[in-house]
This record gives sequence, C-alpha cells and structure tokens, in this order.
Amino acid sequence: MHQPSQKAIRILWCSRILILAVVFVLAAATKIFAQGTYPKIEASFNIAGLATDPFDYTVTDVRVQIVQPDSSTVSLPAFFDGGTTWRVRHTPTMAGVYSISNVTMNGSPLSVSNLQPTSWTVTGFPTSPGFVQVDPTNPRRFITSNGRRYFPVGENMAWSSPTANATNIFPKMGAAHENWSRVWMTHFYAGNGLGLNLDWPKVNNTFGQLSLPVATNWDAIVAAADKAGIHFQMTLQHHGQYSSSVDPNWAQNPYNAANGGFLSNPTNFFTDSTARALTKRKLRYAVARWGYSPAIMGWELFNEVQFTDAAGDGNLANGQWSIIEAWHNEMATFLRSQDQYHHLITSSSVLNEPLWDQTDYYQHHEYPTDLITGLRDAQDITSSQPVAPDFAGECGINTTPHVGISPPIWAGIMSGQSAAAMPWYWDTIDPNNDYFLIQAAADFVTQSGLADEDTLTKSSPPVTGGALGPLIFSPSGGWATATQDTFTVGSTAPAGIGSAPSYLQGVYHRSMTPNGYTFLVNYPQNGIFSVQVTQIAMSGAGLEIFLDGILRTNILFPSAGSDTSTNFTASISVTAGSHSINVTNNGLDWILLGNITLNPYVGGLGAYAIGTNNWQALWLWNRTNVFLATPGPAITGTVQIAGLDPGTYAGTWWDTFGAGAVSNFTFTVSSTNPVTLGTPPVLRSMAFYAGFPAQAGVIAPNLTQSAPTNSPPFNLPIVITNSGGLPLGYSLSFTSAIPSWLSFSSTNGYVSKSSAQTVYLAFKPSGLAPGTYTFTLFVNTGDPLLPVTVLPISFTVTSGIPSAPQLRALSGSASQFVYQLQGDSNVAYVVQVSSDLTTWISISTNTLLTGTLNVTNPIPPGAAQGFWRALWQP
Repeated sequence: MHQPSQKAIRILWCSRILILAVVFVLAAATKIFAQGTYPKIEASFNIAGLATDPFDYTVTDVRVQIVQPDSSTVSLPAFFDGGTTWRVRHTPTMAGVYSISNVTMNGSPLSVSNLQPTSWTVTGFPTSPGFVQVDPTNPRRFITSNGRRYFPVGENMAWSSPTANATNIFPKMGAAHENWSRVWMTHFYAGNGLGLNLDWPKVNNTFGQLSLPVATNWDAIVAAADKAGIHFQMTLQHHGQYSSSVDPNWAQNPYNAANGGFLSNPTNFFTDSTARALTKRKLRYAVARWGYSPAIMGWELFNEVQFTDAAGDGNLANGQWSIIEAWHNEMATFLRSQDQYHHLITSSSVLNEPLWDQTDYYQHHEYPTDLITGLRDAQDITSSQPVAPDFAGECGINTTPHVGISPPIWAGIMSGQSAAAMPWYWDTIDPNNDYFLIQAAADFVTQSGLADEDTLTKSSPPVTGGALGPLIFSPSGGWATATQDTFTVGSTAPAGIGSAPSYLQGVYHRSMTPNGYTFLVNYPQNGIFSVQVTQIAMSGAGLEIFLDGILRTNILFPSAGSDTSTNFTASISVTAGSHSINVTNNGLDWILLGNITLNPYVGGLGAYAIGTNNWQALWLWNRTNVFLATPGPAITGTVQIAGLDPGTYAGTWWDTFGAGAVSNFTFTVSSTNPVTLGTPPVLRSMAFYAGFPAQAGVIAPNLTQSAPTNSPPFNLPIVITNSGGLPLGYSLSFTSAIPSWLSFSSTNGYVSKSSAQTVYLAFKPSGLAPGTYTFTLFVNTGDPLLPVTVLPISFTVTSGIPSAPQLRALSGSASQFVYQLQGDSNVAYVVQVSSDLTTWISISTNTLLTGTLNVTNPIPPGAAQGFWRALWQP
C-alpha cells in the first residue's frame, strides 16, 4: 500500500496574521441536484425482556438514529415485528455511507442485540422520482423530490379479493403508465388472508394490538407499488365502519359496544378518548413501518366521511361537522409529528364542509348520471378556501367493456383540476384488460406537458360534424343549495350544469332550489325537450315544465312508504328558435333529476378544452358512439382553437383508445382570432394538444478524461435543454454494448418546457487495466432541428501515483482567506486540518474535475491557529 505523498503541503494561519489560506469543500457524499430517492435500507434488532406494550408508542417509543452521508442525523421510529424483533426502514436521498449511531426508547439510550446491519453504502443513481409534495411554486400542482411535476392518472385498487389482488394488479397498472392508486385499510376478505385493517378483527382479543399478518400484506402492497412506479393513498378509515345506514359495517365493528367494544354509537368514534388513542397507535405504526416509502403519496384520513353517522349519513345538514373537523385536525397534526418524510395528508368528502384545515389536498368523489359533463364540471374549492390540489379520487364508469372507462377519465382531465378523474371499478377494468384506455390518457398527459401548465382555463370550443341529434346532459351535484339556476344551452352541456344540485326541491326545502332551473335554448328545428326523474322522495313531489312562461307539463308524484327509484321521463314539444324553458317542483319534497335531453339540437361531435395563451388541449367525442360497444360510422368535422397568442404552434391529434399520436403538424396563429382545424375521423373520441414546438440543446462536458486505476468513480453531466413550449423527448443510443466502466443516470425521458434535464455519466476506473478506452454516445431528441448529437468518449486509465497536490494562497484578510487546491483531474485529494501539526483530521475529499478548486474559508473570530494539508490517499 502506498504511503501518502511526501509532497503534501502544510499551511499555517494564526490569529491577526494570515500566513497562507486554504479553501476546503465537504464532499463526503455524492449529491445530484433535484434528485429522487434510492431503494430503502433496513435494519433489524432484538429487544429482550420488554415490559411495555410494543404497539403503544406512548410507553414504548423506540427510535433509531441514522447518520447520513452529509453528517446529518435522522431519527426514525422503529416498529415491532413479532417475538423480540424490531425493524427500522429508511429511504436514502444521496449516495454514500449511512450508519446507525444510536437506538433509544422514550428518549433514553437502549441496549439492543443482533443489530444488523449497522451501516450501508449507497451507490449509483436514484431509482425513484421520490416523495410527492405540493409544488411550492403552484399550490394547485404536485411535484416529486426530483423536481418534476406529478399529474396523477390511475385507478382505485381499494381492497384485495381472491379475484383482484393489489400485488397482481399494480404491475399491470405500472406497465400501462398509471402512476396513482388508492388502497383502503379495510377488514374485507380477512377470512381469505387478504384483510388490510390492522386492528379489525380484534387481535388476541385485546384492543390496541395490531395484526402482523395484515402488516405483511401491506408490506407486499407497498413493495409492489414502489416497483410499478405507483404513488398510492393509504386510506386509513372508511365510512362504512362508522355508519349504520350507508354501506354499513357498524354492526360488525369491534369497537361497537354490542360486540364487547367501548362505543355506544358510531358518532362517538370522533370524540371518544380511547378510540382516538387507539387510532393514533395505528397511525404511528403505519408511519414506522411504511412511512419510508415514496410509493405512499399520502395518508388519507377517511374515505367519504360525509356518509358516517356523525355527518348525517349523507344528509349533510344534520351532520356534526365540528367534531369531524376536530378529529381530522388532531389526526393530521399527530401524523406530521411522527412522519419524518412529510407525506401529504388528505381525506375524501364533499368540499364545502369544514374538515380541510389541516389537509394538504382536497379529494372528492363523483358518480354523476352524465359521466361527461358531471366530471368536467365536478365540484371544486371556492375562493374562500385555502388553495391546494383538488381532484376526483373516485368516479363512476359506463360498464361497456373496452369503452366505458375512457370518457370519464378524459372528462376529468378537461376539468382543469390537479389530476385525472380516477375510476373506481378495478374489478371491472382488470378482467376486461382495459388498462390500455388509461395508458392512452397517461401518455397524453406526459407528452402534452399538461402538468407543467399552471393555470388552465376551461372552454367549450365550437365544433362541427355529423347530422343533428340529441344533446344530453344532467345536473350532477349532490344535496346542496344551487348557486346557479339559469343555463344557456349551446353546442355542449351548459356551463355550470355539472355542479348544479341534482335534487330539485319542493316545498320542504324550497330555498335550496328556489327558482328551479331555467334553460335558454335555441333549437335549429322543431324538437323535443325531455326531463328524466330517477328518484322521488317518500313524502311525494312534483314536476312542472314551462315553455316561455306557459305551463306545458304538471305532474304530481304521490307519497310512498319510502323514497322510490323510477325512470320517469316528461317531454314537451319545442318549435325552432330561441326559447326559455323552466323546470320546477311544485310538490312537497325533492325529486332526483337524471338526463335532460334536447333533440334534435346539435351535431354529432362534442368538445371540451383547457388551455392558456400559449398551450391548448381538447377532447372531442362522438355523441352517438362514445359509449357503444359496436359503434356506428366515424365523424369528421372542424373545431375552433381560440385564445392562443400569435405564433407557430406544433399540434398533435391523439387517439384516446390506445394508439397515441395519429398526426403531428404545425399551424400558425396570426392574430387573436380563433383557428379552425379539421378533425381526423372520430369513431368514439379523439384528443388534441398544441404549444410552441420543443427546441433542443445539448451541453456536454469534456468527455476526454483520465484517472488512475482503482481511483474513486466520478460523474459528469450532460445537460439537455428545452427552450420551447412542449415537452422534449430524448433518448440515448449506442452502436455497441455499454462498457462496464460507464453508466448513465437515465437513458430516456422528457424535458419539460423552458427547462433542462441533466443526464449523469458515471466513470468507474476501478479494476481497469491502464490504457485508453473509447465509446460513442448518441443523444437523440424530438426536435427535428437537432435530432441527434454524437458524443465521442475517451477514458484513459493511468497507473502509479498521481501528482502531489499543491495548495496555493490566492487572497486573504483577517476574517477569511482563499486558497486553490491543485492536482490531477479526476483524482480525489483529501484535505486535513490540525491544531498542533501532530493530530490530523480529514475534513473533505475533493475530486478535481478540472485540476483546480477554489473556495473561500472564513477565519473564526478569536481562533488561535490552524494548519491544513492536502494529500492523495490510494
């Protein structure tokens, strides 16, 4: 083994008199800016003779301190895993050495046995985009640890059953480029070994104990999501557990006093001290066991809390929202106190009730009669609520195989919210193998750059094509007070109808829809106006239709023993031209409105759009075929693109049924006037996006490099820039196999608009014989003006000892000095410090990429003296 070079330079400074100055740079860890995360590291250990409950963090708070490569320390909760075994898990964010420095219980050092491993060496490049957070530059958008925007597209996978298991379905979702899902902590299928509720059924007949077999099920789900590239919401409670009428599971709940529990009714769950304490135990265990994982997008405190008894079982006016809000605030605050990874926190409910104060994003669920307009105009937050991401975490579908899930997803995208609408029916999607329909939407989001657009304006662009036919839409809001009662009906469903309450009120709640609904129409020829009623309140109700102020239909529905489902339709004739049609309820109680149909009224194509002044996306659908298993003829027409600034744009037509881009072209906007584009044939639906074309640049470092054999690996950056307005696709290609001494942080991807993406090249001289090694790298981009950049790489590996380092003083003062470390390129030199020239402490390892390194070093006030030296250590 070689001794340190005798040419090492020593440098002295004393207080008041600067003799020579040195810059030192901490380089113990290799950090890559805007990085993702590495695979988890895990240690196990044993605690013998534990006298306290291992699941009760209030008396058994076991934590492990891990020192990270940058010398910071993270304190993580450990979790009990049976017998005397405990484990701790951590997700690294940088390469380097991680080591356990301490294990504590309740804040005091704890003696453990069989601690293994005690350290880990993390190498290579990040393998995951990292944790999902709210984008600090735009609170309506998500972002991941690597600095990239995250726009969720996926489906629910709420629980596993013998025919639909998350560990089998997640790989299929990932292959279809889905990036989001949602899994409930539920007791369903516990008898099949597939239960996911840690404390239901009750464990060992004792409250507060948690099921380790269930925890193992969750381990597999989290691992499968991580491998598939899916971020999912772990839903910690669901409404049925604490409901006696809506999907009720209260009768089976172990907390129910009738089952030997401690709650006399479901509502007490939100206030009872024992229930709240046991809930925190479960949350703490979840954080300790799975909080390490970036695959968990967020902790979802409740599924559809509006359907619990405490919320009035869906009758929101009777809800005890103050206790629901207090419970949410308490649990969110507790999670944040335990979760070192700062996962997002959410819930799911109606948006206009007070439970969102401590959540990070909003989530609503939508099952409208009109799956297109109802999802495009789904509920959103108001201007008085805190700004945060918001999307439909569940939505209904049409059950037609290979067809019915596509329109709701696209309508959700056209809502301009923070994600697509998420289909609920995974047990329909999987047997039908309909993942290709979701992939079409996911790939559109990626290639259009939708996530990078900050504020999207919704519109209904004029469209032509096909013979006149029906226009069908429905009010799709829930039980609420109408904020709009007059709608102008053009070529698509009128603005606002999707969020209008579907309950048309009678005398009992007249103030909620005091004027009924008025539709301002313009029939192109004589036609029919129809109103569908799908349910009638038990007290009875009525339906009146007025045409231009004249009553044309007056129907009374008698009272019954319960609310009655029906499929009643009332129709009136309407002559060509402009009219005002008013629909009211003159009975005692409500009716539930279904479809409102105007026929004939519009052409065969409908369109919705979202966009900015330099980017547009739209979705076109064939009104006749969109949900048909066997479609009729395709329709060709035109659509207007409005609101774009003048310039030349790249446009792409997109097949929403799996084929992706079907045509790419450019068009010019010369003024503020709309541009009319011809459509391709639209069989069921088609999408389109446009923006300023991507413009590529490739910035490469000096790729003629040298390093001594067995010296440390080093990274060099290739920067791919995009100065255009659409994402730039890139890929790396080669004419020969990648050699063992070279690797890449990525080989393909997209560069967002007006940004850059860095691809790191890792050179690894270790084990190479002295000599020169060559390789040719091709950087391909989607910019036709820079389709390929050829980068020759020459890597010379030398033998022997490198040049001795030199320390050269550049400048100095009484408070700081500057020195330059000189040596061979790509050689690691160690800088050490001493106070007495006898004991030396290494403070940094510096790889000189260009042969020199300058740093400014402050002189501590009142310091006596210090010595620095630099040396090469093989």
